[in-house]
Amino acid sequence: MKPDEPGGWVLRPADGGNCVEVASLGPGTVAVRDSKNPAPVVHFSSETFALFLGGLRSTRS
Repeated sequence: MKPDEPGGWVLRPADGGNCVEVASLGPGTVAVRDSKNPAPVVHFSSETFALFLGGLRSTRS
């Protein structure tokens, strides 16, 4: 799936009213962008993105 295809980007609200959009680019790659300013797009490996999310979750508990 390409991120600009329908259903490609998923809006994820964040603290402070800021939002990001996340898209799976297929096995092993995740794209992230600012919902208000969609360029640039940052690409992560799925493993790196999972570690990033785990770090965020651990700081909230």
